[in-house]
Amino acid sequence: MEERGKRRYKSMQNFALAAISIGVLLILASAVSAVTIVVAFGKGILIHNFSDVRSNVVRIVFSVLIPLIGGIVLIMAGTRILKLDREFDKSEIISSNARSAVLQKEKILDTFLNKDEKTLMELLKSEPEGGALQSDLVIKTGYSKVKMHRILKSLESKGLIKRGRFGITNRVLISK
Repeated sequence: MEERGKRRYKSMQNFALAAISIGVLLILASAVSAVTIVVAFGKGILIHNFSDVRSNVVRIVFSVLIPLIGGIVLIMAGTRILKLDREFDKSEIISSNARSAVLQKEKILDTFLNKDEKTLMELLKSEPEGGALQSDLVIKTGYSKVKMHRILKSLESKGLIKRGRFGITNRVLISK
């Protein structure tokens, strides 16, 4: 991973851990508030008349329920971010493994291809769509039609290209 990606990765982890920590603190604070309110109710401190009931409902909502719900939301968000972070890390590992596999495959192919086959494969790779018409390849390489046919037949037997009819010529595509 590049340096900027590492910093982003670390900051995402730190943000998720901070969200979880704050969520836990909010839940603890709401639990402490709930205990103090229950103790006060038990001793008869908070309720003297009907208006006290209304103010206590507001006190319960603001000191117990909102922090409790906020804490749960923060913990869920933090754990979701950490889960996404792990999935991102796995996909980064898989994509780097895929890149190295492609490079290894190209190295092996370079070993087993002759000069003309290598030239043709490089030409096909440089084409914008990963393929070209056989007649255009004859013109670009300067090979005869017969030589081009033999090279393409060899590459096709190795599973590196596919050919298909396209009018009076063939369309040549690199195999995936």
